[in-house]
Amino acid sequence: MIDYLLYTFVKNNNKDNQTIEAFSSSGGDIIGLIISLTFGFMAAILSWNCNSKLHTGTGLKILYAFIAWFFGLFYLIFYFFANYLGNGCGI
Repeated sequence: MIDYLLYTFVKNNNKDNQTIEAFSSSGGDIIGLIISLTFGFMAAILSWNCNSKLHTGTGLKILYAFIAWFFGLFYLIFYFFANYLGNGCGI
């Protein structure tokens, strides 16, 4: 979700909006939002599953899943490095 918010911030503050406006008028905003929500949903599921394996309480699992959903793509990148290259929960 934060990746979509950053995109809209850059779009609104860009001096040369020709390229971004062409993308936006072709449905790019909707596609970007759908992709961002998909990444967020995948990140929340991975966070929930990993914390379930670690026997984390339900309240913390909800909090961590929300944080993972909000940071979406960034959490997925972190998850890759922490769990596949490190000693994470290894789902």
